[in-house]
Amino acid sequence: RNASEARFSTFFHSIPVATAITRLRDGSVIETNSAWREYTGYSHEEVTGRPMDTLNLWINPEKRKEFVELMRTNGTVQGFEAQVKLHSGKISDTLFSAELIEVAGEPCILSMALDITERKQSEELIKEQERFIHATFDSLPEQICVIDENYKIISTNQGWRRFAEQNGHPQDDFTGVNYLSVCKSAKGNSSENVNKIAEGLVAVMQGD
Repeated sequence: RNASEARFSTFFHSIPVATAITRLRDGSVIETNSAWREYTGYSHEEVTGRPMDTLNLWINPEKRKEFVELMRTNGTVQGFEAQVKLHSGKISDTLFSAELIEVAGEPCILSMALDITERKQSEELIKEQERFIHATFDSLPEQICVIDENYKIISTNQGWRRFAEQNGHPQDDFTGVNYLSVCKSAKGNSSENVNKIAEGLVAVMQGD
C-alpha cells in the first residue's frame, strides 16, 4: 500500500496538468500540485484545508454545485466547462475532468483543470467573423446563392429571398434544392435561356 501511495504521490505532483484533491463531503482542499498552484496563483498554505467554496474560485457557485452533484451521482465528470477567477483577478475559461477516489477512507474528488481561454476566444473570433461575413453577404444588392459541389443550394442572401418573395415564393426555403436539376427541368418560353444557365453553371464548376 505504501509503495502504491508513493507512486500515486509522485504521479500527482509531477503531472503538468492543474490537479487538486478535495473532500467530497465538505469541499475542503486536501492537496494541490504545482501545476494547479501555478495556474490559480494560490500557494499551498492559502488553500490546504480550506473549503473550495471559500476561495471564490468559481465565478458561478451554482456551476460548482452542479459539478459536485454530478460527481455524487456518476463518480466521474468529463469536459465540464466553467469560469474561474484566479488569484490575480483574471477570469479564465476552464475545462474540468474529475474522478471519485478514496483518501484515508474518505471519498474525495480528484479534479484536473485545463485553461481553454484562448480556445474560447478563438471560437468567439470565428463566430464574429462569420457574423460579419453573413451580414456583408446579406447587404449585397445582387441576388446571390451559394451552391456546393453537387449543385445544391446551401445559402441565399437577402436580395435572393426578396426577389423570390416578389415572384410568388414568400415562404420557400431554397436550402438543399438542386439548382442544376431545377434548371434542366424548366419548361416554357424561358427554358432555352435556363438551359444555357445550367450549361454555364456546369462549365464554372468544372473549372472551364
